[in-house]
Amino acid sequence: MSEEDLNNIHKNMLKILEKNEIFIDAIFYCPHDYVIEDCNCRKPKIGLALKAKEIFPDINFVKSVMVGDSKSDMEFAENIGAKKVFISNTHSPKEITVPSLYDFAKLLYESY
Repeated sequence: MSEEDLNNIHKNMLKILEKNEIFIDAIFYCPHDYVIEDCNCRKPKIGLALKAKEIFPDINFVKSVMVGDSKSDMEFAENIGAKKVFISNTHSPKEITVPSLYDFAKLLYESY
């Protein structure tokens, strides 16, 4: 996928979310080819987290939650000291596990 294609996906996603009164402050992504380039922004490395903290200095990684569906997502959470939510149909003893992002959103909504 080209970077332009990704930007178009993000743009359309933000429009849909905004129509539903859901607002995202920023989207961070790694533009590097994981096979060719060794970079600090591809998970589980923390380069994008540090970039986000530069832009939003009030971010507290220890009070943050990483929601993901891969081992690298969970390693990333560990690397920044965040809480982990693993999206999977199988239970993980190391993380809170939910079957989908939708189920996690419902859980958050119901807790407020």
